[in-house]
Amino acid sequence: TILRLIETDNHIKDTNTTGTLEYAFYPSVEHGEGTYYYVDMILGNNGKLTMTPATGLKISKAVDETMTGTTETFTFTITAPGVSGNYPFVHYAPNGTQISPVNSVVLFNNGVAHVTLNAGESIYIVDLPTGSYTVTENTTGKVYKIKSINGTEGMKQITLNVATQKIEEATFVNTLK
Repeated sequence: TILRLIETDNHIKDTNTTGTLEYAFYPSVEHGEGTYYYVDMILGNNGKLTMTPATGLKISKAVDETMTGTTETFTFTITAPGVSGNYPFVHYAPNGTQISPVNSVVLFNNGVAHVTLNAGESIYIVDLPTGSYTVTENTTGKVYKIKSINGTEGMKQITLNVATQKIEEATFVNTLK
């Protein structure tokens, strides 16, 4: 799931004064292939829910080989000229569990922000202004080196153009030195 999660459950309504659907539906927004989507759900009693896609970045960290006992963290710098302020984020563990507290924010100070991930983790930063964002892995530590970014080998950073209602993705893969 991504960002705008809604409780998932169905239940029989206590009262159904309009005689519409006998169930109330609680949908969720699922992150599938691609990054651009809308979700509509008819709720019964003449209700309708429309979800608007988020605008922002997803940064993911992977390692193709692991060294036993290594618990390195990986720090990234995000550069976006003219961007300042706090922007909401959601941080996910390798198993998909959310590990960030509710209402977490990333601070952009004069166009620069920093985030830290462990192998297998991802972070979504949302409600960003549209524009150009450069993501750089600051150091690969003592054990790892960058193998690829979004499947392209030999890159040290990536520049993404964030458009309205789109999550742009940067996946950094490291390998043993």
